[in-house]
Amino acid sequence: MKNSKRNKIIKIAAASVLSITTIIGCMIYLDLSAYQEGIQEPFTESIPFITSSFNNKDGFELHQPNGTHVSIPKNAFIDEKGKPVKGKIELKFREFHTAESILMSGIPMQMLDERNKYMESLGMMELRAFKNGKELSLEKGRSINVDLASTETPNKDFNLYVLEEDKQWKETGSFNTVNNDRRDSTFANLTPLPETPESPDPDSTDVVFTLNGAHLKAYKGVEWRLVKSKNEPVPYWAFRLNWDKIKVEEVKGKRKLFDLTFNYSQKNYRGKTVKQTFTARARPLLTGKELKLAKAAYKEEIENYQLMAAKLELEEERLEQESSVLNRFSINNMGVFNIDKVKSLDVYAKVELAFDFQANVSAEFNKVMVIMVMEEINAVVKYNSFDWDDVSVIDTHTELIMVLPDGIIARVSAEEFKKKINTSTVSEHFTNSIYFETEKMTMKEYLNKKKKSRAVPMFL
Repeated sequence: MKNSKRNKIIKIAAASVLSITTIIGCMIYLDLSAYQEGIQEPFTESIPFITSSFNNKDGFELHQPNGTHVSIPKNAFIDEKGKPVKGKIELKFREFHTAESILMSGIPMQMLDERNKYMESLGMMELRAFKNGKELSLEKGRSINVDLASTETPNKDFNLYVLEEDKQWKETGSFNTVNNDRRDSTFANLTPLPETPESPDPDSTDVVFTLNGAHLKAYKGVEWRLVKSKNEPVPYWAFRLNWDKIKVEEVKGKRKLFDLTFNYSQKNYRGKTVKQTFTARARPLLTGKELKLAKAAYKEEIENYQLMAAKLELEEERLEQESSVLNRFSINNMGVFNIDKVKSLDVYAKVELAFDFQANVSAEFNKVMVIMVMEEINAVVKYNSFDWDDVSVIDTHTELIMVLPDGIIARVSAEEFKKKINTSTVSEHFTNSIYFETEKMTMKEYLNKKKKSRAVPMFL
């Protein structure tokens, strides 16, 4: 009887241990298979913030090289107690216009409650304000105006979203797509270059001549350089005629610049008087001390001209980098905002993924994510290792990124992805098992590779 009772106790204890083990196992599984909420930066470095400092009572205008413009009104911020902030404020801003930058930011691009829905972005920004290290809020009734650069004009399927509490995307307000008038106005008002300074020394392209005539004794031996307008042909015919009279007049307001008027009058074989008149603008060539002084002045003028030309070229290049299209909206709170189109992962095929690193790395216990980076549509979709047997294949330019425990990136290029996963190699009727050998690289090597692959400017 005693043994029976003891065996019963042992059975109950064993069952309890098994139940506890089962519960612990379930808890571990749930923890490992769960997706982390909010912003989860995959790399040790991310897209840096641009930091500005200004006085709350003055407001602030932030302008970015790509055309993005943020206008903050006066006295816009309050502290955690709801009191108006006095003095200097630290503003932090960053924006994301490529799938690569979205990947680095760690900002989630799938819906929190429906992971099969993801966002295709046409521009995303993050704006924060701080005072003494504490984050600030916008005062009720205050709003910040934003012109967010866009690589293209969005269609009616795009909306404005805010990442509520940095976790869940929520549609908020509206936006208008406008022309970048600020850029066009700056272009139109660029100070044009003055006329190129003229060297006192003639070169091989200059036409140099002398004047002959009894009435031109004052200009005997003086060499003249022809001054003609751009694209004007050289009047060689005029220099071949014997002119009856040449009149020399200095151009008003133009030192040492003269109009030379040539007149010709003769009777032809019929006794009729034929007249010919021609005017050329010319400058007498300098000699001696005058030439030396002119050369010194020219050197200074040409240096100033070249400096102005370089500055103008830089400004034109800067403006050309600005987007011609802006998405305009107002925000009444700080955080992450996105011009997005929500799309579904219900696509033509499913795959079961496997990788070479799994022989040495437990993807489940190390929480290795497969990150699908789709450059063409600025989208990033994440799968944890428990879902690699049910990955949706999107028919667009896609690369795979996995961050391993030692920080090394395992990458499948878009070209390698397409070789194995495309409409002709996978079936839409069953799950396709796909194995990839991956490229291993550091984050710096990955970013350099992405930079080299982007051959054209982002904004035109």
